[in-house]
Amino acid sequence: MKKILSLIFIGAVIAFTGCTEEPNTAEPSSVNETALTKATEENMTENTTEAEVSDEEYLMNLSKQLKLGMSVQEIIDAIGEPDVYSGSGILWLEYYRGDYSLDIRVWSPYGNADLIWIYNEKNDQKTIICDKNTQLSSPANETKTTEESTENTTEAEVSDEEYLINLGKQLKLGMTEEEVIEKIGEPDAHTGSGLYWLEYHRGDCVLRIYINYFENELYSVRVGNGTTNKTTYIELEDDNTQSGDKV
Repeated sequence: MKKILSLIFIGAVIAFTGCTEEPNTAEPSSVNETALTKATEENMTENTTEAEVSDEEYLMNLSKQLKLGMSVQEIIDAIGEPDVYSGSGILWLEYYRGDYSLDIRVWSPYGNADLIWIYNEKNDQKTIICDKNTQLSSPANETKTTEESTENTTEAEVSDEEYLINLGKQLKLGMTEEEVIEKIGEPDAHTGSGLYWLEYHRGDCVLRIYINYFENELYSVRVGNGTTNKTTYIELEDDNTQSGDKV
């Protein structure tokens, strides 16, 4: 009889222990399931948002982390390693996405960025983000008004040749080299000796400003188009007369 009672007691203890432990195993499972569901939803939302951004918009957002004057290392620190390095004296950093690329020009591996654009390979169209010569604001410091934004969009649509012609028309005969640079910025190249010229490049076109070394006076301005091999001479006003180009 004592053995029977002992067996009944042991069975009751085991049954009671099983009932008390069952709720504890269910609770952490429920918590973990909730956390996993939340993380999954966040990842799905993030991936969906990025997928909805067009290739051009993605690169545009990338460019907004940059500004003119950045070094190569500063660019890489901001947006990562480029897909391609191209050029030699002039270095281009290129970031690709679909049919678009974000192109950043640096004048040497140790120089600073002075031109940023987005290129659409499908229609061969360039959208200038910032350019030292047009004095467009750097995206990282952008505080443009609607009026300024419209003006910059219009300027970006001007052809390379027209842009350089308009740049040259800001000059006057007899200007010194210092006055030219103060007016339209540092040249991309400085060529010649006794008679020399300053060069401003844009696409396949180049603005050449000829200066007499001995008198330090501007005497001729012209734009060369590398695609058509055409040279356009720009007539300029003198400080005191209305005479044209001396060439």
